[in-house]
Amino acid sequence: MFPEEINSDNFTIFNSISRGPNSWTSDILYNDKKLVIQTPVLPLTFDLNKYSYPNNNKTKYSITVSLYKHITGVEILQEVVEGIDKCIQDTINDEIKKGVTYHNSVHKPIDAKYPHSLRLKMVSNKTRFKCDILLNGKIVSDKIEDVKKLLVKGVKAKYQIQLNPIWKAGEKYGVSYQVLAMDIQKHVTIFRNRCQLKKKA
Repeated sequence: MFPEEINSDNFTIFNSISRGPNSWTSDILYNDKKLVIQTPVLPLTFDLNKYSYPNNNKTKYSITVSLYKHITGVEILQEVVEGIDKCIQDTINDEIKKGVTYHNSVHKPIDAKYPHSLRLKMVSNKTRFKCDILLNGKIVSDKIEDVKKLLVKGVKAKYQIQLNPIWKAGEKYGVSYQVLAMDIQKHVTIFRNRCQLKKKA
């Protein structure tokens, strides 16, 4: 679904489910389904981000995309993401969110010269990402080591992202977005063999 097609009145938020001490999740659906958004082509702010949890030996990955205003479709995408944030804050029970702060999905740097950005989760198992990876429209390897070489700062791609359940951990709550598919836009340089023309005798 494209951002301009989304109507904030069509979201449904369900009762929260406890996930442990001081944490819970709550499903948020759009027309009774998980919302999937097609983004415009967006550049990466940083290389692929990796975070390891020493207590359970798990590794998680994410990317951060830049929301440059001059990119066609970015302003609508940001309006939708911020609209979802507002919908959640307005709907969640006051007792549930008492004493916690909402974690905004769009990061806005203090210095206005830097663009806003959006963090996207890259779900994986031990060796592969659980999303479709395309390069210029063609499916390529989803192995983590192969994708790392492609996802470097500045590279551009368009994404299909899914709105994940609302989460609450400690003194914060919010939502996350997960990459279902990405099409990396990379220029291919074609090298031609040089040849020398011989003069006729």
